[in-house]
Amino acid sequence: MRILRYYYFRIYTYYSKGDPDPFLKTFVVIFAGAFFNFLTLASAISIIRKVKFTFFTVEKGIGRLWPLLLLLPLFGLFIYYFKKLRYHDKIIQEFRVETSKQKFKSSFFVILYFVITIILFVFSLWIRQEANGY
Repeated sequence: MRILRYYYFRIYTYYSKGDPDPFLKTFVVIFAGAFFNFLTLASAISIIRKVKFTFFTVEKGIGRLWPLLLLLPLFGLFIYYFKKLRYHDKIIQEFRVETSKQKFKSSFFVILYFVITIILFVFSLWIRQEANGY
């Protein structure tokens, strides 16, 4: 999806100014967005199917490692995909020579994607709360 590639490009170029390794910050921002999307989908499924999900319940002991066990493999895949397979360079080359009109249009869609993601997440939580009678 072009919008997600542009989203990556904008985040990376923002963090590459003055940061020696912007990959970690870029990953965190993209992971947070993907996590919001995952939670929104899971919440929608729980409303439609009347299934109750418990997300990453942190208990004593080993239960505290669940978020880390999810984050580390995804970070490894991210580094492999973008650094080893050189997909990062393809994205940078794709958007490096864009006109100001293309930049404005693409930036608008990236901001719209971010705002809609947050709105849908909050809306899904509100609907889930209403459906469960809290």
